[in-house]
Amino acid sequence: MITNSRIGLTSFGLLVVIVCAYIVVTQEKEIPLVIQTSAVQEVEDFSDYDYVMLDISPTSTPQSITPISQTDAFDAAPRAKNVSNVVGYFAGGAFVISVPEWIVQNWTSTTTDAFGSFAFLPRPTVSGVDFSAIDIFIRPTDELFNAEWLYTQDKKTGTVIATDTYLSFKEDVRIYYINKVDGDRTYLTFYVDGNAKTAKITFDASNRNVDKYVPKIKELVSSLGTSGVPQFDK
Repeated sequence: MITNSRIGLTSFGLLVVIVCAYIVVTQEKEIPLVIQTSAVQEVEDFSDYDYVMLDISPTSTPQSITPISQTDAFDAAPRAKNVSNVVGYFAGGAFVISVPEWIVQNWTSTTTDAFGSFAFLPRPTVSGVDFSAIDIFIRPTDELFNAEWLYTQDKKTGTVIATDTYLSFKEDVRIYYINKVDGDRTYLTFYVDGNAKTAKITFDASNRNVDKYVPKIKELVSSLGTSGVPQFDK
């Protein structure tokens, strides 16, 4: 009797083990991933992307819209509080300039002639460019090349949208400003007299985005001055 009971208990135990094993195997069974290979419907909400519209002219052939990872040339990441502004001299000491941080981070500069002219160019990391370089053309100041004379003559040509004169941040130079439109581009020109030299600063951009750039270009030009500039050979 005892032997039969032990056999029965053993058989019952084996049955329990088999049932438990079946449950575990069933729960851990891998379910294959089904991949949908049919065409995906085009998404019309592009709010999470940056895009470059290549057809900025109303008469141009429509182009495809391409998503980009864009670095904003006119914006800058926050810096540590103990980092000072970049201040330098150019055109043989004719001007001093306090360079905005957006220039430091997103632009580079190159000399263009022996008079001290140079240009700021957007770095290769900047995408979606619809604007020009910032050109700073320098020549010795005389009666036919000075800020007021050039400004007066320039206002007589082209489609002028706005003109202005104002003092720099340091209030030591007067800035003459002209805004013109030609086709789908807007052109900004600034004239400034320094120490025995005059600067003509030019920039242009697409009409659709130029309003975003104008305050930044004015900020750069307004940082020009002459106070405290060491006098080098002119």
